[in-house]
Amino acid sequence: MGIDRLPRTEMYWSETFSHPHITSLFSRDRFKQLLRYFRVVPAPVAASPRNPIPHVRSLAEKLNASFAAHFTPTEHLTLDEAMCAWKGRSPIKQYIPSKPHKWGYKIYCLASENYLLHFEVYEGKEDDPSESGATYDTVIRMVQPYQVQQLVLYTDNWFTSPTLMNALQARGIRFCGSVRSNRKGMPKISKAAVKALGKGTWIQRQKDDMNLTVWKDQKAVWVLYNHCSPNETASLNRWNDEGEKVSIGCPRAIHDYFYLARSVDVISQLHYAYLPGRKARRCWPRLAWWLLDMCVINAFQLWSKGQQHRGQLRFRDELMHELLEQLAAEQKPHRASRQPDPTDSSAKYHYSMLSQQQRDCVVCSAASSPRKRTFYICAECGAHLCIGDCFSRYHS
Repeated sequence: MGIDRLPRTEMYWSETFSHPHITSLFSRDRFKQLLRYFRVVPAPVAASPRNPIPHVRSLAEKLNASFAAHFTPTEHLTLDEAMCAWKGRSPIKQYIPSKPHKWGYKIYCLASENYLLHFEVYEGKEDDPSESGATYDTVIRMVQPYQVQQLVLYTDNWFTSPTLMNALQARGIRFCGSVRSNRKGMPKISKAAVKALGKGTWIQRQKDDMNLTVWKDQKAVWVLYNHCSPNETASLNRWNDEGEKVSIGCPRAIHDYFYLARSVDVISQLHYAYLPGRKARRCWPRLAWWLLDMCVINAFQLWSKGQQHRGQLRFRDELMHELLEQLAAEQKPHRASRQPDPTDSSAKYHYSMLSQQQRDCVVCSAASSPRKRTFYICAECGAHLCIGDCFSRYHS
């Protein structure tokens, strides 16, 4: 249903838009029952009906342990916010205007090479944050398993601060991230100097091991870093005033930030390309679908390592058919019919037997008038059939 999306669930079983692959698995009412009784864990008695966290907390903990166990991160880590779209009522629902999906559950994600390593669902304002703030505490908590490994962490300006950089450096993690110009403790750069910059030019300042670069593109980009030398340069392809792509120079830190700080954004793009789950009035199913889809996306990243022709659509199609192979034989997709296929007849199972009810013969009553009634049925098919020609024609 994520691959072939229809606006309403009932349309998958309608005469006009029915999908044979879905209708062969289960009926419409059966599917609605599955959604109605879908649960992760029983809700605690004191849980708020509008707070999804108690319903999915155990699943989230198990997935965090599983994600980290199946992938070794490369040198580059990315920490960013992802949005699980939701417009219903919930005390932890957030509004982030810079995101494509502005309303929903905010989830802090730590990723490497487009693979989700760790995540935390934002549960609201913390009761007792440290002196450095709740955002600082979140970053330190999420990167704790990757200390003293000489990795590089990339973040956006919501997380970046000199205090965070110094704390990560003490823990053996280098840093690169865009930063707000009013953060305390940064090297000083005047507003006049920034305003005088032309496109493709930059200013750099250094304070101990902390480097600050202001590079002018359409607007000034501030980047704080300590993962490379301030003397290293690179280039980026940008659009000029004539609508053509040109290569312009920049510090290496700017290049690294543009290309290596997007893992969480890529994960969000993969998630919304084939959105799973259906609409619900309850607050927690949307978050549960997000968690399950992260399993699919991480599996796709692992699968794609050895594939020459990689594609999420191909992976989801193969995964769907492999999951169906795990079903019992009687549950696998078959021709939508209430009775077994009569053309697969076998005398061992298909033979005439006397029943207690008299009904119309399904063969001759359909073609003749008046209808003919019989007490005899096929033992396997359960269809009422006249002995002889009707029985043979039905099974041919």
